[in-house]
Amino acid sequence: MLTDEKRVKVENLINKDDHERDELSKREELLAREFKKKIDTYNVYYIADANKYAIWRNGADNHLAFDTLAPDGLAKFFNLTAKGERQTFDDVLRVESRMKLKAVNTFSDCPNDVLNLMSRDHWLKPVEGDYDSIFDVLMESLSGGRETVRSHLEKVLVYKYLHPEEYRLPCITISGEGGAGKNELIEQVFATIFGKQQIAVIGMDEAFGNFNGQMFGKTVVFIDEAITEKTNVESMKRKVGNPTIQINMKYGMQGTFDNTPWYWLGGNGTNGALMLAGDLTDRRYSVITVKYSIMHWVGKHLDIPVDAKKVLSDDHACVEWYNEHRQELSDREAVAKWLGYLIEQWGDQKRPPSALHDEDYATVLGIQKSIFDELMEDIFLDPRFTHIEGKTLFKLYKFWWKENVPSGRAKGRNTFMEDAKRWLNRKELDIERHKLTIKTSGSAGLRSGRTSGTGFIRADLPRVVTRNDEMYIKVDKYGKETVVERLEFPGKDGQNTESMSRLDGLLL
Repeated sequence: MLTDEKRVKVENLINKDDHERDELSKREELLAREFKKKIDTYNVYYIADANKYAIWRNGADNHLAFDTLAPDGLAKFFNLTAKGERQTFDDVLRVESRMKLKAVNTFSDCPNDVLNLMSRDHWLKPVEGDYDSIFDVLMESLSGGRETVRSHLEKVLVYKYLHPEEYRLPCITISGEGGAGKNELIEQVFATIFGKQQIAVIGMDEAFGNFNGQMFGKTVVFIDEAITEKTNVESMKRKVGNPTIQINMKYGMQGTFDNTPWYWLGGNGTNGALMLAGDLTDRRYSVITVKYSIMHWVGKHLDIPVDAKKVLSDDHACVEWYNEHRQELSDREAVAKWLGYLIEQWGDQKRPPSALHDEDYATVLGIQKSIFDELMEDIFLDPRFTHIEGKTLFKLYKFWWKENVPSGRAKGRNTFMEDAKRWLNRKELDIERHKLTIKTSGSAGLRSGRTSGTGFIRADLPRVVTRNDEMYIKVDKYGKETVVERLEFPGKDGQNTESMSRLDGLLL
């Protein structure tokens, strides 16, 4: 039994503990309110499966961007040094429903326990008002002054803005004259609409190499400086028009994710930005070519003649006008007015726009066929064909390309050989690619003998052959090479045309 004195001591101890608990509770409440302000300011979330915190922040351009921090990094950033502060910080996150199971990048709806990093809160809001004429000049440049092309570009942009989850939008392949304004549209206008973090401008290596992490979580991906023969068509097919994409980050995550970007493919060649198939697989691509730089269209706008082949001086009236107006392309208010106009024009679309296969598509397809397919037909459909060395066939191709597409870049040798093999398979010709033993003559002072090389040969012939380069190429006394003039093979009606081959007389 406690004496009165002991009872008083016990009660004092209890009251002291209660007081300390009250004080501690008050401090925790103050701390929690302080942490809530910081959490709201930095828009902090905890991602459980990664054990990281996502922090959103407003950039200088009023666009949201996110960073991820490990727990130690978060403690240092918010100065959570005292005992229990990090626990209180996490408790506030839990009460505020900011603890998420995982994070995703998607334009689709997400469960409450999933954090969607593809925020649209920062996207530019359209407004009414007259927009600057620089936007008309830019679109005239990219469309070549053709209304069908311009309206197509505007329609697809509006559909992406209003329906960002739509993965079936056509990839815009745009090639031709440099300086038409492709980069200005992507890196200034689109970055202002969607936010710089959701725009990626990448090269061929990033697009088709082993690591493509820069595409992850983007609204627009622009593959710049595309070279037709190096654009991986199969890789593009896996990207464009598919709901998911394979992502492989260097030293990072790998897996299948939502295919969020609208793809652009830009090149400066005249033969397109990728090889077309001429069949339904081309439904993924809107094909556009441009002939003039943006200064040509500035001149049209100002009614000033411009020599498209010359670089204009800094004091030229067109250059001065462009420099005065170009900042409007990244001004939020100016872009918002242009966006408002586009949505008023095209905002009622019921379905995603189909790919644009206009005159440019037919032209590019024709150029690409004549470079490759017609050469294949000229060589392999000739009934006199027995065999041809690979290096000889490739030499003919390079010359044909140089004559017809001087500003473009031809296929590499390995790519060309594989494409030739596939062409023969499609045509179901009894011609195969093999390593050949080649008997050489002793002409031009050389000793006769044997060598080996890869080539194409009729399937019914032995693979020991006599070199027949002289059927295709001749060399004059000065070492100048020309293509041998050959009569075309008989037509389907069996009649000899007696006309010269397309390759006749052309210099190598």
